[in-house]
Amino acid sequence: MSQSHAADACGQSDSIQGLAQSIARPAYSRLLNAEPLLRRAVPILIIAFLVTICVGAIVQVLDQNRRKDASATRDLAALGDLLAARLANIGGLGADRAARLDALLPSLIPAWGLAAPRHIVIASAERRVLAHNMATPAIALADLMEAVEPLLLAPARDGIMRIALADGREALATLRLVKSLPGHVIVVQESGSSLWSPDSMLALTLSATTGFVVLILGFAFHWQSTRAREGDLINDAVRGRIDTAL
Repeated sequence: MSQSHAADACGQSDSIQGLAQSIARPAYSRLLNAEPLLRRAVPILIIAFLVTICVGAIVQVLDQNRRKDASATRDLAALGDLLAARLANIGGLGADRAARLDALLPSLIPAWGLAAPRHIVIASAERRVLAHNMATPAIALADLMEAVEPLLLAPARDGIMRIALADGREALATLRLVKSLPGHVIVVQESGSSLWSPDSMLALTLSATTGFVVLILGFAFHWQSTRAREGDLINDAVRGRIDTAL
């Protein structure tokens, strides 16, 4: 009686095991068949992701520099218009207008107009400097006037022009006519846009860190899949030997 029960239990166990294999085996077989394709697709996807990250970082850096240039251009134009309007409202300055303008210039510049590195020069119609507010003493006034010479000769004097300073750096400059002097006010701002600004470095660092993490994950996936495949081969070999022995 016990032997019949044991036989029935073994038969039920074999039927359950066969049912489990019939359910799980097709999925496992499909996974094994898809593994070579996945192993080839993962490096391609990682490379595509890294290229996307690099392109995104470059676009972000260029967009940040573009926004900085646009903001500097708006501030420069607004400051030039404001200084020209304030100078036009000043009455006769007399023979010592250079000394009076030099004393009045700090009070004419608004607080937001003192952003460094920004230089303000008031010149006469004969291009003689009447007053100036140099942000950095490293730039000589004569070199600055030589750099803005193209702006003085340009027919359109209400726009923004990119000029080259004596030391090779770029700067933005604008000029406004003041008929009451007569003369003009010149505002020059050294270009602060650089690929190595703190914002750009942060974006590049985050992109590089993300790319490094993705590479590590891809290497771990490749290593683990290789080990799993080797384990499957060893398991198949052992099973074949057992079947042969039985």
